[in-house]
Amino acid sequence: MEARVVEKLDTKLEDAWPVFADFKGLSDMLPPGATMEIDGEGVGAIRTVTTPDGGTVKERLEALDHDNNQFSYAVINDDSPLPFTDYLATVKLRETSPTSCEVDWSSNFQSAGAMAEADLTKMIEGMYRGVIRQLATKCPAA
Repeated sequence: MEARVVEKLDTKLEDAWPVFADFKGLSDMLPPGATMEIDGEGVGAIRTVTTPDGGTVKERLEALDHDNNQFSYAVINDDSPLPFTDYLATVKLRETSPTSCEVDWSSNFQSAGAMAEADLTKMIEGMYRGVIRQLATKCPAA
């Protein structure tokens, strides 16, 4: 299965990329009661998010390409509370003008059977849009 969202940002690529590429940058966006820990730096770093009910999601930074403004990460724990498995996502930023860029966030995954495929894809794409909106507030306007 695949999910994909492409969103335009009214900020320069060089201002948006550091915000989106920061693997630790989601810590202030967690829901109340959730925590995040980072083990390591750069490719291979593990981000562990513990949900308020004690579930954990472990993500590993698989690739980080500053020259092409893209990175990939994977969910690596089999006991994740998420309703999908075999998740690998890629986030790419592209300049669309001197004062704007776009975020292209896509992923491949398998349903864990808890949700209909269309609902699961819609849920993941909604998460991407929410995170993009939140991260965009950290970027200076062009």
